[in-house]
Amino acid sequence: KAAFPIIFSENDCIIEAPTAGGKTEAVFFPLLTRIAKQRKNSVQILYIAPLRALLNDIELRANKYSEICGLYSFKWHGDVDQKEKINELKNPSQLLLTTPESLEAILLRKAERNIFFKDLEAIIIDEAHNFASSDRGSHIISLIERLENSIKRQPQRIAITATIGNPAQMLVWLAGSN
Repeated sequence: KAAFPIIFSENDCIIEAPTAGGKTEAVFFPLLTRIAKQRKNSVQILYIAPLRALLNDIELRANKYSEICGLYSFKWHGDVDQKEKINELKNPSQLLLTTPESLEAILLRKAERNIFFKDLEAIIIDEAHNFASSDRGSHIISLIERLENSIKRQPQRIAITATIGNPAQMLVWLAGSN
C-alpha cells in the first residue's frame, strides 16, 4: 500500500522487503495500472533480473497481471526462441522481462531498439543488492543510460531488494549520472 502512490506518481524509488514479502506485486500493480490507461505499441516497462531462473519464476505472474490489465508481457533471454524474439520486436509487449546481458544484446544488435523502447516509462531492477556493489551494477546502469540516451527520455527507475546495507549508496547507484 505504501509503495503504490510513490510508484504510480512516477517517482524513482527503492522497494525493500524480506524475501517473499510482495515486492514484485508492490511494483507491478501501480505500474501496470498506470500503463493500462495509456497502452502503447512499444515496451513501457522494462524489468531486469540477474538470473534467467528468476525471470522464469516471475513470468507466470507477470503474464497474469498484464493480461488482467489488457496488456502483454514477454520474457527475453538466451533460452527464448529466436523466432519469438523477432516477433516481439515487430509486436512489442508493454512489459519486457530480461537480463542485463540480453538487454545489451538488444541495444547492440537490434536496429529496431529505438522503436521497441520509444515509450519506455519505467525500469525495474530486481535483486538490486546483487547488482549495486559489483561490476555488474556498473554495467546495468551504463546500459540504462545508453538506452535513455538512445530514446531521449529518462524513465522512472525502481530498485527491488531484500536487503540494503547502505540505502544512501544504493540511491546514488540507482541515480547513475542523473
